[in-house]
Amino acid sequence: MTVAFLIITGLLLVSAYGALVTNGGKLKACLGILTAVLSVVSLLLFLYLQNASGGVDHGQLFGQRILPVGGYTLAFLLGVFVCIKNRRTVQ
Repeated sequence: MTVAFLIITGLLLVSAYGALVTNGGKLKACLGILTAVLSVVSLLLFLYLQNASGGVDHGQLFGQRILPVGGYTLAFLLGVFVCIKNRRTVQ
């Protein structure tokens, strides 16, 4: 499960980078969708692995739960924004 989490998170970073720097409209929109999907899958795996290891340490909620969830949420929003911005080129 940890290896899958690392691979999916790595793909998430690559697709987010590609969504930001590519010039092609269709490719950019597809990478935006891929970024959004991978961020949700990676977030779910993160929460599953964190709960399997015993959960959040006492007093560490912000650094161990809220901050990572915020990062994955930003990646999801980035993917959705890129997809919406380039939706005209897909149609």
